[in-house]
Amino acid sequence: MERNAFAFATGLFVLLLGIAVLATSRWLAGPQAISQPYLVVSKSSVAGLSPFSRVFYRGVEVGQVVDIRFASDGSREILIRVELERPVPVTVNTYAVLKAQGLTGLAFIELLDDGPPDAPPLATSEKRPARIAMRPSLLESFQAVGQGIAEQIQRLTSNLNQLLTPENAAQLGRIMNHIEAGFRRGY
Repeated sequence: MERNAFAFATGLFVLLLGIAVLATSRWLAGPQAISQPYLVVSKSSVAGLSPFSRVFYRGVEVGQVVDIRFASDGSREILIRVELERPVPVTVNTYAVLKAQGLTGLAFIELLDDGPPDAPPLATSEKRPARIAMRPSLLESFQAVGQGIAEQIQRLTSNLNQLLTPENAAQLGRIMNHIEAGFRRGY
């Protein structure tokens, strides 16, 4: 009888210890935030972005990247699945921008909204996540403008090379000599 009581007490102790460990681990994990899925759609490079990258809404961390893949319809779009905590005010005017974290090369997504404050919320669900368009970042915009300027300079240089043939350079030299001679005579 004494062995049975000891076995019962040991079993009860192990059971209570297990329940205490589970309760403590749930307490340490903190409250489970309810999240909503969205698809950020990019037509340009997402270099530096990876699963578990952070997502910010106007500077406040609100979620993380879950998955990155190409669209299956052949459109060459990159679909980035993000999970956002619930009370994020994502509206139909919300857009995403890819930003870099300093010199590390890692990237994160910044969600911005420049529409009116009373814009309708963007409806989303687990089966059909709402799409948020990704716009080019400031750096990408500067790169595009810089590329255009470089192409214009190249065309200008090519046109100047065509204009300044040896015959045209000699003619221009004669014109400059005539102008200089005219100034010496007082014209």
